[in-house]
Amino acid sequence: MFRTLTLILALLMGASAVAQPLRIEITDGVIEPMPFAAPRFIAQDSGAMELSGDIVSVLRTRKVFAGDGSKLYELSNSTFSDVSKSGGYTVSQFDKWQFTIFGNNVIASALGQNLQKFEVGTDTVFSDLVAIQAKFVTVVKDFVVSGYNSDQSQRVRWSALNDPTDWTPSQATQADFQDLVGDHGPVTGLNGGEFLTIFMQNAIF
Repeated sequence: MFRTLTLILALLMGASAVAQPLRIEITDGVIEPMPFAAPRFIAQDSGAMELSGDIVSVLRTRKVFAGDGSKLYELSNSTFSDVSKSGGYTVSQFDKWQFTIFGNNVIASALGQNLQKFEVGTDTVFSDLVAIQAKFVTVVKDFVVSGYNSDQSQRVRWSALNDPTDWTPSQATQADFQDLVGDHGPVTGLNGGEFLTIFMQNAIF
């Protein structure tokens, strides 16, 4: 009986040792952009060809941006440099920066801050794109789209056609907004591209 209990105890101790989670500690490292090939996209018309050239131009520069509660940064030679607008920013610890690309412009958003833009090849620091504040930003075809605006958490708003600086609602420019009023909660994310997908706390549109 004693030997049986001893054997069972040994097996349990062995199983406990095997079940310990694997821990990997990274104490050092190098942050560098990954090299890649960026051929020009096949376009159906001259407008699409120009847009594809803009996208490839941005990709080939291999720009990497990041942000924290007070600054925006650009990665250069394994070092992050401050490229914030004058005066910096005040972003809550519960929020984070979102980035998207429109033409040669990198556009950044964070709740409580005006939409920011950095024109690759021209700008050295970010600046206000427009006096609109939103938590999320993406691009859908030829529109820049924002979600969870500072004045309405269920609002999705978009720029004029092919003009990210014009957000005044207008039938002529197609800039407008839509409040998705209901019990589905606030906007929690946007996915752009050919079509727009809106993620909300309790629904997807």
